[in-house]
Amino acid sequence: MNVQVLWRFSFENKCVWEHLDETHIVFHCVSGKTHFLNETSYLLLKTLEEKPATTLELARLAAERSGSEMTDNTVQQVENHLLRLDELGLIGKEHEEHRTPCKLANLT
Repeated sequence: MNVQVLWRFSFENKCVWEHLDETHIVFHCVSGKTHFLNETSYLLLKTLEEKPATTLELARLAAERSGSEMTDNTVQQVENHLLRLDELGLIGKEHEEHRTPCKLANLT
């Protein structure tokens, strides 16, 4: 488990959101597929739609929203949700080269 992985909402995603009772429905326009999300997956996806976040940051948020303490189990559950959202093509991992500042060599 790598809690420092930076996750992001896939930029090419165009989604239509609907809510039905406690179920969140997402139509992914790119794939033409409809996904039914539970509260945790919905929270993660909407958070990543706003800005990239690490697994650890998202686990803290999920624990806070549920009113519980963050444990290793919380982190594992959040990571499982993230991996599933990644499989569906709704989110992706930010590549290391895109978030590390470029260091120029001293050419003198």
